[in-house]
Amino acid sequence: MLGVAGVAGAVGALAAVATGHNVLAAPPSRPSDNDAMTLSRALEVELAVSDLYATAVAAGVPEDPFATIAANHRAYAQAIAAMIGESASGRDDAVYDQFESQFDSSDAAAVAESGVQIEEALVSNHLQVLGSFEGTDPVELLTAILVVEGRHATVLTDVAGKGDDLQALLGTTDPAATGGAA
Repeated sequence: MLGVAGVAGAVGALAAVATGHNVLAAPPSRPSDNDAMTLSRALEVELAVSDLYATAVAAGVPEDPFATIAANHRAYAQAIAAMIGESASGRDDAVYDQFESQFDSSDAAAVAESGVQIEEALVSNHLQVLGSFEGTDPVELLTAILVVEGRHATVLTDVAGKGDDLQALLGTTDPAATGGAA
């Protein structure tokens, strides 16, 4: 049965090529105009998040890891800006304003908990938009960014004092995702 389905798929692909429909064409690598709009929004959010961590450092949280995470987000914004030909400026003030009070604190554990929420939201958002990109370069860049943002969430979970909570470290409340661990 599987062999018949494979042959049918190959015949369909050959028919598409024969009729001028190139179903095997590689996607473009560079971002399309739509990709650039999505990336521009991501750039603004990354700058806002960077500024949030910088606010926490200015308020007195230990520089390690918060200054490093702020620098990472600024670097992500710069990488995105380079890809779309914009400057890395113009943070999303709505995002910054929404979370500023949670980051304007010297309480490292509290700031870390807020950071976990933001990092997990960024990862989730990036995963949602990956499939909308037309170019492969934006997919590669955003994938690299979201992997590190997931790591940020893990580090911040530990800083928040929840390093022994496997579900919190993995960013989930679903026991199935942790093999039933509580």
